[in-house]
Amino acid sequence: MVLARLHRNRVFFVQDIPELERAAAELALLTAINERSYAARMELAELREALSDTSGAAAALEQAVYIYPMGMGLHLRLAEMYAALGEWTGAIRERKAVLALNPVDRAEAQYQLALVYFDAGDMDNARRTVLRALEDAPNFQKAQELLLEIHNRTETREPSPMRWS
Repeated sequence: MVLARLHRNRVFFVQDIPELERAAAELALLTAINERSYAARMELAELREALSDTSGAAAALEQAVYIYPMGMGLHLRLAEMYAALGEWTGAIRERKAVLALNPVDRAEAQYQLALVYFDAGDMDNARRTVLRALEDAPNFQKAQELLLEIHNRTETREPSPMRWS
């Protein structure tokens, strides 16, 4: 970890991207042999993000979740990365993890989960989830707008035929 920090600190003085890459490589080696190093994984994610390696940063954060699963900020950051990568399954899982951690603003957390469902194209789950957000906060304007957008998108789809038994 010390070697990685030396490479990283040199970047601030020299502005040398290869030093960032060396620091990331050192941290990757450290995390490969030490399964309990939460700080190293968090720092590796930060370095990979600085190197525009969002996929690598998400992988480092994914490993950090196994070490400390109760970090709400970690789940939020990972959800945002997965959404940026278009990995909707991971983004949904992380937004659900945030809800499981009982956030202070539950309506906002429900709304964010509904947005991920919406972006993933799952209108049924998006509708159910945004309605839960509106149950908690009926005047939540962003949730109301999302519900309207979900309605508009599903209204343009052709309805499925009803089956009578």
